Amino acid sequence: MIKGGNRRMFRKPGRARQAIGILASSKELMDAAQAEMPMQPVQSFANGGFADTAYGLLGLNPPGFNLIGEGDDATLQPISGFGGAYQRLSGIRDPARARQQSGMDLLELGARIAAGQSASTTENIANALIPTIDAIGKRREKELATDLAVAQLKDKKEQEAQDRLDKLYAAQRQVNLKFSKELSQIGAAVDGTTGLITYGAPIDGKLPVFKDIQDLQAHLRSLGKEGESDLRELVDSIQRAGGTVGERLFDDLTNPDIDLQNYLQKFDLGTDEKVESPRELKFRLLRLEGAIQGKGGVLIRPTETASDARILDFNAGKALTPFGAQDYAYNKFITPDGMELMATGFDGKQILPGAIFYTRSGGALPPESAEEVRIVLNKLLAQR
Repeated sequence: MIKGGNRRMFRKPGRARQAIGILASSKELMDAAQAEMPMQPVQSFANGGFADTAYGLLGLNPPGFNLIGEGDDATLQPISGFGGAYQRLSGIRDPARARQQSGMDLLELGARIAAGQSASTTENIANALIPTIDAIGKRREKELATDLAVAQLKDKKEQEAQDRLDKLYAAQRQVNLKFSKELSQIGAAVDGTTGLITYGAPIDGKLPVFKDIQDLQAHLRSLGKEGESDLRELVDSIQRAGGTVGERLFDDLTNPDIDLQNYLQKFDLGTDEKVESPRELKFRLLRLEGAIQGKGGVLIRPTETASDARILDFNAGKALTPFGAQDYAYNKFITPDGMELMATGFDGKQILPGAIFYTRSGGALPPESAEEVRIVLNKLLAQR
């Protein structure tokens, strides 16, 4: 018999020995329930080899265990007590949420015990535990599925970030490798991975790097007389090879394999000027406008300052800054009648009131039309 099962406040007339009601939350019943719970999870996590388990592959600690060590030498140590046992049984890795859910399960267990028909408290507990543990087991499957979905989303975000970095590296390699021979004349080289130009003596064990030819030329000028010789040699080598930097980059404009974002990331106006002031940025946009149109993009200027100017690449479904960085405040949508639009105000689930819609011509929809389109698109988004 369970200790506490014969307390007066937990007895019904005619059932003097049957525990009922809120006894489900008493320490005695929790201890009895724990005795029936398996101390190991549904999936066995034996010491060693953790990296090959489902949770190990996801990079997560299994519920109810502490991970000791790293890599293939990692071992799993069960968390002691009712809390650890419940985490292993339910698959809930968060201790706070596990405590909350275990309280609800114990109340449900108590209700089932109270409804038991046997004069034996032990038998009623056993009969009540079966459906309770079954429900917890089903919840465990959902917990693992949720962990998997979260891990996949994290992997996707990391992969997208890596893809963007790879594209940037590829763009830098493509433009800078054109000048490998000229750079070698002054002891500079192009990094085979990042595409950055390395030049000069190591600083703190690392070679100084430069984004492109113009960046390197600006550095050489900043050195004064010390950099004059290498600067002159670099410029002369480029001219001897035929054409200026700007002329060589013109080839990229007519190359269909180079998309608008990569082109913007490489374009430097064919000058050595740094774009620092609003006036210089406006000048850059004027120089870029023809190339943007040639690559199928649309230049928009929400204000006259040019600082918030954006290039809408409808082909790639992206909004870009004048320097080729993606502005995630813009998203591409297609209406049921096939109209392509780039819009602001999308929160991941719906398009918010006041959103601005831009067309391929670069114009913005009037407010009334924009609101009608927003309602239609939100209905489509809700059906996804």
